[in-house]
Amino acid sequence: MTAVLPLRLPAAARTLPPVGPAAFRVLLAAPAFLGRWSVRLLVTAAVLAFAVLAAGPHLLGYRTMTMLTASMAPGIEPGDVVITTPLAVSDVTEGMVISYHIPIDDHRVVSHRVIDVQHAPDGTVTVQTKGDANDHPDPWTAVLQGDTAYEVRAVVPELGHLITALRAPAVHHALVYGVPAVLAGWLLLTIWRPEDEEDESVASAVPTALVVGADAAGRAPLTALLQLTGWGVREAAGTREALGLARRLEPDLVVVDLDGPAGEAPALLRRLRLAGCRAHLLAVTSAAGASDRAAALEAGALACLPRPVDARLLVGLLARRAPGPQAPTAGDAPGPDVDAELMDRLQQVYAAALPDRLTAIADGARAGDAAALARASATLAGTSAQLGHPEVAAVCRAIAQDARRGVLAHELVVELRSVAGG
Repeated sequence: MTAVLPLRLPAAARTLPPVGPAAFRVLLAAPAFLGRWSVRLLVTAAVLAFAVLAAGPHLLGYRTMTMLTASMAPGIEPGDVVITTPLAVSDVTEGMVISYHIPIDDHRVVSHRVIDVQHAPDGTVTVQTKGDANDHPDPWTAVLQGDTAYEVRAVVPELGHLITALRAPAVHHALVYGVPAVLAGWLLLTIWRPEDEEDESVASAVPTALVVGADAAGRAPLTALLQLTGWGVREAAGTREALGLARRLEPDLVVVDLDGPAGEAPALLRRLRLAGCRAHLLAVTSAAGASDRAAALEAGALACLPRPVDARLLVGLLARRAPGPQAPTAGDAPGPDVDAELMDRLQQVYAAALPDRLTAIADGARAGDAAALARASATLAGTSAQLGHPEVAAVCRAIAQDARRGVLAHELVVELRSVAGG
């Protein structure tokens, strides 16, 4: 007999979002996703530019300068930024590209290749240089001043053009006054955004489930069942990964495996609640005792479901907490008509997905990829067992067991096609 131990609905949990056409939901969520990542990319680029051009020279000792002429083309083009690092003057050798002040006219800085080095008895170093694109050496010899010279070690293409554009008066004023104003407005909108607007954006996205368990093969059947019923599913192998995913994804459902180390699953449930996770929480088990089940329920789980999870039981439990006039109330059990309709829909989804599942298994066997073969077979075994196809489940389990031992059971793959009617 299947036992379900319900707990009162946690006050912090959200109602589960309705499942609509996946493409439509993705389109609705796309603008917000692109907006978030555009801001992140801009901030990242700004931080990197500041680090390279402003902070780096002070902290790491290198220098940057923009190439203004084509004298070193094609290696260094006009508008490229060169990065130079210090070295002792006595270490300058022929072939190096160095940056130095020319000894005539405006004493500007140039970056040219050294073609001759002279060391005087008093320790001074004199160099003759030439631009790679020039026909003749530079019309001077330069005495390197001080104890340090600067060698060109890296070139950042085109960055100098961007720096020049940013120094234009109009752009400078826009950056100084406009960007802070936009950021301030964005922060104010984020702070003052109504909570119901957030709920609407969450409801429009694909409902997300997080399945947590150390054993990938144990997670696969439940993952496949949730995917069949329209959920987007992510998996985590441990507490740290689960907490990170829960923080980033804000899932609508979290399912944890009680069969891991004692007390780990209830501790994860408590940490999720303490971290502000608003998802519905479920636990699954094949061997946990009454005390472990009670600990999970006390930590916030709606129910502890026995493994293998019955499809009718899981979907019925979730349906009782989904919005909509046709959903039964939280205390009602689904009637025969609801069960029949649910199972018919699941069977239709199963039949539609079966060819792709069989193809994935055949591809894994044909490619000699034992890991992919085991994963695909275990997934189909779980959903087949849960939806009343024991023959298919038995063959899939046998294929998965052989694949985990590195054996590619091609004859069983052929038998699976026959048993599944494919």
